[in-house]
Amino acid sequence: MLAIIALLAAVGVIPSSPEPVLAITTDYTFASGGGTNKWAYEEDWTDWQEWAEGRPTSPDDFGTRLPATSGDYANLATSDNNRWQTQLTLLGWEWNSQLFLFNINEDRSAVTQIYVQWEGHGSNGWSYYTRLQIYNYTTGSWVTIRNEDDVDSDVTWTYTITSNCANYIEAGTGEVAILLMAECSALLWDVDCQTDYIRLQITAQYSPTVNSVSLWDTTPAEVTTMTPQVEYNVKVNITDNDTLNDLSTVKVTLYYDSDGNYSAGEVPTSGNTQTCAILTWTNGSGWSIDPSAGTTWVLVSGSCVAPTLTDTTGTFEFHFKPGKVATETTGSARWHIYAKATDSTARTGDNYRAGLNMNWYGEITGVSASVNFGTVALGSTDVISGTVSATYISNGAYDEQVKSSATWVGQTSGAVLTLNTSGSPGAGEIALKADDDSTLEGAAQVLSASYVTMDDTGTQTSESGDTVPNHLWLALGSSGIPAEEYQGTIYYRIADGS
Repeated sequence: MLAIIALLAAVGVIPSSPEPVLAITTDYTFASGGGTNKWAYEEDWTDWQEWAEGRPTSPDDFGTRLPATSGDYANLATSDNNRWQTQLTLLGWEWNSQLFLFNINEDRSAVTQIYVQWEGHGSNGWSYYTRLQIYNYTTGSWVTIRNEDDVDSDVTWTYTITSNCANYIEAGTGEVAILLMAECSALLWDVDCQTDYIRLQITAQYSPTVNSVSLWDTTPAEVTTMTPQVEYNVKVNITDNDTLNDLSTVKVTLYYDSDGNYSAGEVPTSGNTQTCAILTWTNGSGWSIDPSAGTTWVLVSGSCVAPTLTDTTGTFEFHFKPGKVATETTGSARWHIYAKATDSTARTGDNYRAGLNMNWYGEITGVSASVNFGTVALGSTDVISGTVSATYISNGAYDEQVKSSATWVGQTSGAVLTLNTSGSPGAGEIALKADDDSTLEGAAQVLSASYVTMDDTGTQTSESGDTVPNHLWLALGSSGIPAEEYQGTIYYRIADGS
């Protein structure tokens, strides 16, 4: 009788920042650009035109549009009591008017506030009115800023718009129109319509723009394929005209898509060890990942890079390692990267990189250190071993494979037994079968020159893996085997089952 002990081995095939800038504010005055990117015109109107016809109905309905002169523009440039005077009519109840047109540079959709400051005066006398208005291009009508009678000395009127600002800016041209109307009292000493100074202030809050999203390895080179547990870098280039410090968060979502066709509506909102990871940069707080610590997804925060936040354009670099069970791509399936930037007023910009691959990954852990057949008689067949526990972790289909050392060595005499791979051991030989359960049916004949598959039905696992109760069956030749303890090595392997 002799004792046989198998020594087991596992083989895995493993391919502080400053406060955010909330907005940009720009003043438009006639200190420069008069007649180039801002204009002033004057006109007079009869009482019937103003009262019955409602003229001017729009900035384009401004009669002959008599232009201001260079001297008029100089008078409008500063608050200095040098006024642009319009006195085209002296008839009672008729109207003198001034039209101011400003072409602004801001995108109308980004404007969050319009502020108007006007200094001047109109007609004197009770029931003779001076009216300041701004044009709404959406409704096609004038909105009254102020309408008062007996404005016979300088006043300062201001007006602020904070909602639907785009309505007051003409699409395509960026024009903002302000209209001053002064009713004539027909008094010879009356100066009807005068402007000392006018200022248009525009406040804009720009949405961030995600210019590009790309995947890089650490060589560095841009890549389209990932392998679990290997470090990669998602580069996200962003522009925010309010400076990058206006950003609240930059979020990168890497996710698996079974049909491989990118769709914005399919972007996940939470992490999953098999199908999604969300990497986030938060202004003032730094970097985070979901799934978080405790999984095999890794945020390599020490290598992550944020650009200079006082710049308006820069690249955020998210370094990470995919988790062990990040789903392998087969067939048309792909991984996508979706990047979204959110600013301090919840304005957003986004972009994506679609069509990435994830390589197969397999790992075997927790294999029993040894297994003992006990005392076995010569000529015995199919003697079962104890359980050989092994945990298989994979991101896709996998095979469980096994092989043995070619010789087993006696621990007393040094006698050598040879592994017979046909299943019929002769003198001085042993034979082994293996399976992933305790039943002999379906067991594989163990070889030494190569691995054999004992199970080919493994599917993607969780991060904790599938723990399998493997077993071996021993057969001995009927002679040539001295009675003593023999040891050999059994190798277990996980392999790509795709």
